Amino acid sequence: MMKTNMQFRRNVLGQVAPRGAVCYFLGAGFSRALNDDYPTARCFFMRDMPFLEQVGAGVERRIVRYDGVSRDLRGLLDRIEQQYGPLEGLDVEQVMTDLYVRAFGLGQAWERAIPVADTPLTVSELRRDYQALLTYVGDRLRNIDATLERYPLGERFVRALLPRDSVLTLNYDTLVERHLDSKDKAERLRRLQNAIGPPVSGRLDRPAPMFRGRAPGERGIFAKLHGSIDWITCPNENCPNHHYIQTISQYYPAKEEGPRFPGMNKAHCNTCGWSPEIVIVPPTAAKPFERFSKLNVMWSQAHEALRQAQRWVFIGVSFAATDFHLSALLRAASRDAGAFRGRRRHVGQICIVNKDIDAARDVKERLLSALSPQAQQCVTADANRIVLFESLEQYLDTVEEVDANRKDDSGADAQA
Repeated sequence: MMKTNMQFRRNVLGQVAPRGAVCYFLGAGFSRALNDDYPTARCFFMRDMPFLEQVGAGVERRIVRYDGVSRDLRGLLDRIEQQYGPLEGLDVEQVMTDLYVRAFGLGQAWERAIPVADTPLTVSELRRDYQALLTYVGDRLRNIDATLERYPLGERFVRALLPRDSVLTLNYDTLVERHLDSKDKAERLRRLQNAIGPPVSGRLDRPAPMFRGRAPGERGIFAKLHGSIDWITCPNENCPNHHYIQTISQYYPAKEEGPRFPGMNKAHCNTCGWSPEIVIVPPTAAKPFERFSKLNVMWSQAHEALRQAQRWVFIGVSFAATDFHLSALLRAASRDAGAFRGRRRHVGQICIVNKDIDAARDVKERLLSALSPQAQQCVTADANRIVLFESLEQYLDTVEEVDANRKDDSGADAQA
C-alpha cells in the first residue's frame, strides 16, 4: 500500500458541473449511522442477538440467544472462536474470506479431505461452516432489518440524489432500498432487478434486446456489489434457476398474510422444488461471476456510473484488503473517468465520510492505491481532491448547501 503525507481537507465540497453526476459508495458505517443496531465488520459476531419485531403500530426490541435452527448451525460460533480467537475482536469479512479459501480455494491444498487426529475440521466441514456463516450473516442482519422503519438521515440522503446520481453499496442489508422507494428513486431498484435476474421482456410478445447502449445522460443506478440478504437462488445445479438471482420484493409494506422475510425453508423453486439459498458475495478474488453471469451486468453498470461521476463519496467504507475485484473496479473507472484525468474544467473530487480518523486514513491509503496512476497524480496534486467528513450529518449539511442549486435534466431541484 502506498503511503502519502497528503492531509485531508475538512468539510469542503466543490461545485459539480451542471450535468455532472455523483456516485456514492456505502459501507457498514452508513447503516450504523442510521441505526446503532446495524453492525460493522469488526462488531458483527455476537451470541446474544438483538431482534426487532413489529408489534401493532410499533417496534419492540428483545435479545435472543443465537443457537441456529439446524444441526449444521449449532456450534458454529464456538468453532469460529476456536479457530480465529474471541468473537469480539473478529472481522466477519476476514473470517468469511479465510473459510472460503480453505473450503473452496487454494486452501484445499493444505486442508484435510478426511478426518485425522490432528485436523480440527475437514474440507467438507469447512464448506459446511462457510455456508452456515452465510446463514448467520443473514440471520444477524435480518433480525434488525425486519421492520420497515425509515430514518431521518436516510430520507435526507435520498433527497440529495438527482436522477443521474448512483448508489453502490457493499452492505447486505436492505436499508437503502426502503428509502429509495419513491416516485423517482425507485427506478434504480428496477434496474437492479434487471441486472441480476432472469431475462425478462418489457412486453409479453417481444423479448428484451440482447445488447443495449448506455447514454451518458441516462438515470443513475443502484447496485449491491456484495449480494444481499434478500437475494435468493436455487442451489440445485441441474436447475435453470441455479444461474440467476431473484430479489424478494421488500421495498413495499409487508402483506398481512405473510412475514416480510419469508422463511427460506418454506419457499420452493417453481422449477425444481428445492428450497432457496441466500446469495452473499464474499470479498475475495473468487466472486461467483461464472455461476451468476448477470452479475457482470451490475458491475458493468457500476463502472459506468463511476466513470461518469465527478464526485465520488465513500460513506462508512472500510475497503477489505482481500476485495480484489473492488480495487480493480476503482482502478479501471478512475482510468476512464475524465474528471480524474485533469483534462476537464470541472475536476473530480473524492469524499470520505468516517467518524474514525485513523480508519479514514487507512481508507484514503487503500483508495489511493486502487486508483490508476494518472488518477493518483491528479488527486495527490491537489489537496482539495480528498475531503473528510466526520459524520453523515456533517456531509449532508454541506451537500445540501453546496448542491442547493443543482438541477436535474427536467429543471427540478435536488431536494424535490
